[in-house]
Formats: sequence, structure tokens, C-alpha cells
Amino acid sequence: MRKKNLRRLMPVALLMVLVLVCGSVFAYMFMRTAPEHTNFIPAQVSCKVYEDHVGDDITSVTVENTGNISAYIRVRLVTYWVDGDDNVAPLPSPPLVINDYNSMDWIKGSDNTFYYKKPVPPDAPDDFTTNLLTSTGAITLKTQDGYKQAVDIFGEAIQSKPTDAVKEVWPVTMDTDGTTIKSSP
Repeated sequence: MRKKNLRRLMPVALLMVLVLVCGSVFAYMFMRTAPEHTNFIPAQVSCKVYEDHVGDDITSVTVENTGNISAYIRVRLVTYWVDGDDNVAPLPSPPLVINDYNSMDWIKGSDNTFYYKKPVPPDAPDDFTTNLLTSTGAITLKTQDGYKQAVDIFGEAIQSKPTDAVKEVWPVTMDTDGTTIKSSP
């Protein structure tokens, strides 16, 4: 009879010992571990376009990296006609005349898109691209039949790391070390 009672009490006793050991281990871990605080700052990719005008000509186009990580930059120039009240005219888009652009730092793509060759860091004073236009270059805007040509300049930025990100989103090829945009279709 005693053996029978002992066999019944053995699993209960083992369970109690296991609960006490596990409880002690968890209490020791939580008592000894200090809380860890991590200040995670998510990456932000953004840019801002600056342009200068002389009369009806655009003489300077630069782009600032306003994000918090290095980014590749491109600009798209979209042109259209407007009337005297700046209402968009229902006419075919006029051709865009760019007298000269900075081919040392920029690559001309299709559809009036220009790619800055190197990633732009987020820290001032290096957070700007060089001027898209050369010192003698300008974007000459036309007038025709009471309409004037308008140009909207859109800046776009994409993270520079990993370099595959820019190749997957933009139609560009990179140099062998992946730090410079070489060409665009």
C-alpha cells in the first residue's frame, strides 16, 4: 500500500520541484538583466529642387538631399504650354531646349530625365548636387501664339545602399564598384 501511495505522489513531487526550479531561474534572469533601450531612427529619403531664373530662362538647377541617408538623385523636366493666366493649354507639349548641361556630373536619360552620377550625402555642406546646367547653359523657354512654355522640375531620390536598389527602380547601369551611375537608356 505504501508503494502505491509513493507512486502516486512521485509525479506530483517532481512537478513541484520543476515549477520551483523554473520559477527560480526566471526570477534570477529578470532580476539580473537590465532593460535595454534602443533609439532606432528609420531611414528617410527625400530631396528638394532649387532653380534660378534670368528672365524667361532657367539658369541653375540643383537638388538638396533632405533625407538622413546618402541617396542617388534624378530630375525630370516636364514641359507644357500655359496661357496668360497660367492655365495649362490643351496643346502638344513643346520641345525642351537645354543649351548645355553638366555632363561631368550628370547623365542624360530619356524623356528629359537627368541622373546625378554619385550618391549625395545627407550632411551639409555636401548635401547638394552640382548645377545641372553649365555656366553658359540654360533652359530656354519659348513663347508662341500667345502661349508661353512652362517647365516643372521634379526631383527624385533613392537610397544609395544597397546599390541594387537604384538599379531595380531606375533604368541605369553602375560602375564595377557600384558607386557611380554610368549610363541610362
